[in-house]
Amino acid sequence: MIEGDIIALIGSVGFPIVITLFLLKERSKETKELIKVISDLTILIKTKLK
Repeated sequence: MIEGDIIALIGSVGFPIVITLFLLKERSKETKELIKVISDLTILIKTKLK
């Protein structure tokens, strides 16, 4: 149940954030790091649930 909530959160919040940051052309190192962290977290969650 909690895992499902995490997936829903990543799906509804995480991806739009990544897309928005990407569209801002990754202007800073911090933004690039944030995108990487979100991507890694999403991959990790998907891997754990398979």
